[in-house]
Amino acid sequence: MAAGGARPTWLGYVAVEDVDGAVAQVQSLGGAVHMPPADVEMAGRIAMVADPQGAPFYVMKPNGEGVSTAFSYVTPREGHCAWNELRTPDQAAAWDFYGPLFGWSHDGDMDMGPMGQYQFIGHGGMLGAMMPSQATKGRPCWKQYFRVADIDAGKAAIEAGGGTVFQGPDEIPGGDFSLNAADPQGATFGLVGKRR
Repeated sequence: MAAGGARPTWLGYVAVEDVDGAVAQVQSLGGAVHMPPADVEMAGRIAMVADPQGAPFYVMKPNGEGVSTAFSYVTPREGHCAWNELRTPDQAAAWDFYGPLFGWSHDGDMDMGPMGQYQFIGHGGMLGAMMPSQATKGRPCWKQYFRVADIDAGKAAIEAGGGTVFQGPDEIPGGDFSLNAADPQGATFGLVGKRR
């Protein structure tokens, strides 16, 4: 896969009621299918898709009952995903795709000066935000931020484990701190947490 251009990355999953229907809608909205719907034993049905700007993600209908706590913003949980950030060259086109697909709504903005508008994603609570990718000079992608108990201890753990911190910790609205990093293989992610 690496010879074909693949590189290490985190990819998020969005829960849907009908994977096949979601994939058809992705295509009708101008997105791409990278892995067609398939059943994964003991997990559920999944497909890997991308939005029209090329940001990849999975859609999934999990097996079992209950609500997943893998993403936990409203009730913060250490070790869980706390924030999802889409880096995209075209925020308006992204809303035209994700709004009809998942029912996500544009829930306010934060002015980031020359970097543009940080646009919040709402869906029964705050899911994350969209950031103009020209501000970060990277390919369109989703980035996950994981909650830690202590942002400075998290930074130290990344560096001790062979990873690289390339931004932060920086204070963010609400009193938390965030940082951006890569693991030793180059997969990027973020951390969010308090400073003790």
